[in-house]
Amino acid sequence: MVAMRHWERLLFLVAVLLVAFAGGVLVGKYQYWPYDTLNRANDAARAVWFTWFPDEVPVFNSPHRTGGVTRWERGAAAEGVTFIVRREDDAFGAVVVDMEGRELHHWRLTFSDAFPGEAPHILARGPDDRVGWHGVHLFDNGDVLLNLEGGNFPFGGGLVLIDKDSRVKWALARNTHHDLEVQPDGTIVVRFAPGCAEMLKEVLGWRAQATLDLRGESNGDYAAMRQALAVVAPTGTYGKLVRSNPQQKATDFAVQNGNAKAPKLTILVDRHTSGAAEIFALALSQKGAALKGAQMAGDPRVIETVPLPDGGAYTLVTAKFQVAAGEGGAK
Repeated sequence: MVAMRHWERLLFLVAVLLVAFAGGVLVGKYQYWPYDTLNRANDAARAVWFTWFPDEVPVFNSPHRTGGVTRWERGAAAEGVTFIVRREDDAFGAVVVDMEGRELHHWRLTFSDAFPGEAPHILARGPDDRVGWHGVHLFDNGDVLLNLEGGNFPFGGGLVLIDKDSRVKWALARNTHHDLEVQPDGTIVVRFAPGCAEMLKEVLGWRAQATLDLRGESNGDYAAMRQALAVVAPTGTYGKLVRSNPQQKATDFAVQNGNAKAPKLTILVDRHTSGAAEIFALALSQKGAALKGAQMAGDPRVIETVPLPDGGAYTLVTAKFQVAAGEGGAK
């Protein structure tokens, strides 16, 4: 047996590295085996790293030993109270203070308070004192709506509503983070994406009536829309699907296992409301939902996404929703 010379060993090592690199490119681009396994391993490694070595922490060093208002001119300051979100010794909370700096009310919530058991939307759970409040709304009755973020992996920690005594009213196990906005009239903005049915169910709760905003929704996921429809509509037939292939018969557009106690709905639409969103609005209008806004796009097509082996995809129009003559439209 002839021993390999030094330069031959080096050349062999370079060749192995090149083959490994080329294989990695192919696996990453075309998602060949073991893409899923490597992807999960990468997520797990990132989860451990960001949990114990976060890029951002809610505490940082300051050159200032003391803080507070250095100059207070009562005539130049707005009268009233101020709502302040702050980090306390081991958790985040909020206070309302008056013009004298006196604390009038206090809220406190940790990630474990909101999700005391398993948090299905979190891969790696970090210490509670690293999970902050980011995006907060104070209601007139003392309820606080807030996003939790940081500390865990993934970054978004969930949307939570607490009452004036910091008791959790509901917690949405989704990777929400950063800012939030509550519509003045309580309108719920709906976007048809995977998981929206569960979110809609939790947000609607026990409401007897609600307003859903579908304005600008033109690229919604059809399957997600069907799941969301079952949350807000009772079981029944809502129209027909006329197939693009003329050799196929039209089929009923029906809701199975719907909501027997569906809320009374008002749906906001505009000229951009089309596709899955337009089907959703037209279907509900058959059962008494009020449509308000501009005339919709007039494009209630069923558009399905077909995946390709190389990781790409294409869209295909398979049917068009049809309501009874004279029905539908916005008022």
